Amino acid sequence: MDAKIIKRNEDKTLICFATSNGLEDNIFKSEDSKLIDAMSCHTFLIPTVSSKFKKFKITCFNTACASGGDAISYAYRELKYNHYKQAIVIGADTLSPITASGFMSLGAMSLKGCKPFTTNRDGMSLGEGAACIVLSSQYTSNSYSEIIGVGQANDHYHITAPNPDGTALFTAMNNAIR
Repeated sequence: MDAKIIKRNEDKTLICFATSNGLEDNIFKSEDSKLIDAMSCHTFLIPTVSSKFKKFKITCFNTACASGGDAISYAYRELKYNHYKQAIVIGADTLSPITASGFMSLGAMSLKGCKPFTTNRDGMSLGEGAACIVLSSQYTSNSYSEIIGVGQANDHYHITAPNPDGTALFTAMNNAIR
């Protein structure tokens, strides 16, 4: 509401969707399934938003845990280079058997329940969520914050762990600062 999205600037508005689990839940869909349907993001949210903003450019990011950051970084760069005047970034994820089994195989899931601030914590719990932010090419009096830089890097070390020497982390931080 505070963003004051200007519909007459449809050709100058970018919409980015971000989700970590893509369309994978559709594989598991059956009539007797007790699993939570991925409809909220994949088969309902994207077409609904798309129908309201027909002329907007829409881009989807499905890069696992980096999806939200990748979508915001992309939108930031598109605004910085004056390709768009505003960007709507929407992130949403639903519970997914593939995601849950992936975190289980990594040994990251708690079997006793998540206790993040205790010394005897043993992992994380998965949840669902959605968020939306609006980015503008101009900082105004009703702006809540400002992105002044982004940085990304890939060290090609491991699928889920960064190289212990920290090279990619250092590169990403330097890029953001520059």
